[in-house]
Amino acid sequence: MAIREQWELDGVVHRDEGPAVIFRHPETMAVMEEQYYVNGRLHRDPEPARIFYDEDGNENGAVWYRSGRRWIEGQDNWNRLFNPIYMPDGP
Repeated sequence: MAIREQWELDGVVHRDEGPAVIFRHPETMAVMEEQYYVNGRLHRDPEPARIFYDEDGNENGAVWYRSGRRWIEGQDNWNRLFNPIYMPDGP
């Protein structure tokens, strides 16, 4: 269970400066995860769009998204345009 903070613009998840969704531990209020959205889609370039934190606030995982699609480091422009990799969000 976590506390969810969410920013929206015109009814869609969006924030220009900072994460649009933050999950916090219900007792300590420590940040557990940050998610960056643009116009309702996970997106952040060149940084990760989802960042996970341990109980001490140290980053312990990250996932990159561009325009709502998971992006794997090392993909070249041709591959991203013609063979997009789509992986839905996990739990």
